[in-house]
Amino acid sequence: IVDVCMQPFVRLMTPYIRKIPLFTQSSLEALSNKDFIFKPLITFWMLILLVSATFLWTGVVTDTASGSITNVVKKTLAAIGSNAKEDVRSSDVSAGLFSYSKINYDALFQSYKKKVVEPARTGAGQGAYFDVATYARYPIQVAPDDVVPLTYLGKTLAHVGIDVSKANYIFRQVAAKLLQLLIGIGFVFAFFSKRFVKRYLDTEFVLFALGSLMFLVAIAVLPVLSVEYGLLRAFQQSLIFLCVFLVVGSLALVVKLSKKKQILFVSILALTFFMSETGVLTQLFGGYNPSLHLNNDGLYYDSYVLHKTEITAMDWFTSVVKNTSRVDYQVQADKYIFSKFLLQKDVNISVDVYPELVRQNSYVFLGYTNVHKQRVTLSYSGTLITYLYPMQFLDDNKNLIYNNGDVRIYK
Repeated sequence: IVDVCMQPFVRLMTPYIRKIPLFTQSSLEALSNKDFIFKPLITFWMLILLVSATFLWTGVVTDTASGSITNVVKKTLAAIGSNAKEDVRSSDVSAGLFSYSKINYDALFQSYKKKVVEPARTGAGQGAYFDVATYARYPIQVAPDDVVPLTYLGKTLAHVGIDVSKANYIFRQVAAKLLQLLIGIGFVFAFFSKRFVKRYLDTEFVLFALGSLMFLVAIAVLPVLSVEYGLLRAFQQSLIFLCVFLVVGSLALVVKLSKKKQILFVSILALTFFMSETGVLTQLFGGYNPSLHLNNDGLYYDSYVLHKTEITAMDWFTSVVKNTSRVDYQVQADKYIFSKFLLQKDVNISVDVYPELVRQNSYVFLGYTNVHKQRVTLSYSGTLITYLYPMQFLDDNKNLIYNNGDVRIYK
């Protein structure tokens, strides 16, 4: 659609395009030709194929698009005028160029109780949940982060008075903001430098890059979008087009140096980004959250790794409980046990085991991490919150019907 509209726009803007060093003399001559016809690389039939494939995947195969666009638009419009915008933004926004505050998990947890737990209990029938006095005996708090132990290098830095954990956090934040800053510099330099960029950049590529940049700004600025889509995921996808301007922005910092020094600087900068984003630097020093691909520990390891004992427990539940039950039943589990339970079909399972939302007549399924670390992770406003689970609450108020050492099931 953009390409079709580009032809008259390019004809109109030709006198001004001549002044932009982005275009070579040959491209300017082509633009000056009265017989010039803009031939897009992205054709109408390609667009039809893309839209059709999207519809089939989200609407037919996965059924994930049912009213989602409409709901996102409604939530966004409703949140723009609200006074609680912090509750409808993902924690990913904290990595934005103009954001410097850390995530307050305690405040988010309190907001979750107020916005999710209390309305759910109010709307339930009499006797669905345990009474308030019961929950008061089991205080709940946000769990501390899993942290990789300090290595020899980390201990050496700590010995001279450097806070390794704080240094890791600052370095990662600086790296994230520097990436965004370099992309902005790259755009400015590419369009206005007469010395730096001499080759013609494909019009559609530039449009895709500008569109990606506008999309990132919209996610960061508008509420709800960062929750529904994810700013970091959008940024990674946009780098397909923005990476060129990231390189240009890096070179712009050393434009007056020799070519060899420019290449050396950009190479070192790229390797530093690589070491940071892949977790190599934090792994060398320790004192930071474990990376899934480098550790058998941490939030993502606990969340996504499916243990054999969990499969055994699921099989037992479906064969013994589900197939022999004569009444309706409900299973409650945390967010990630729920996703693992999807392997089992036709299981009536809900996502949440927060004590105040545990129903008196439901089954409660606790997985490997819940049992061994006594931790549960929930997703609220696009942010993962891990809290310490009071196992004694279930022991006192439910019956333990299954236990294989790694998994417990209560009724």
